[in-house]
Amino acid sequence: MALMEARPAGLTTRQLVAATGMSPYQVRKGILWIKEVARAST
Repeated sequence: MALMEARPAGLTTRQLVAATGMSPYQVRKGILWIKEVARAST
């Protein structure tokens, strides 16, 4: 959820890592998953 809320705010990956406590890998994978879900729902 944190990634979906934060990404539209224009945060960088580094900022997302700091804000969520996730690893850079988790942030990248989470963003990719969000994009795939959004693409599939259109």
